Amino acid sequence: MEPISYKIRVIEDLNKNRRWDPSNYLEERYAERVFYYVHPDTNSQDIVIKSGWITEDLTIEATPKTGLN
Repeated sequence: MEPISYKIRVIEDLNKNRRWDPSNYLEERYAERVFYYVHPDTNSQDIVIKSGWITEDLTIEATPKTGLN
């Protein structure tokens, strides 16, 4: 990886089809959750990753569920 600023997004692939699935009202299914890294002090989604550095204590928050209640 190049030592520049990145954004981290994690998709919870519950059905293991290797893609994000949106909600479906007719099937009564929520969208698969998406998690983003947000810096706790600046609320920025950018994270600098440098070669040979170790980054610890990252918190990746889930977005709220969308679709059916």
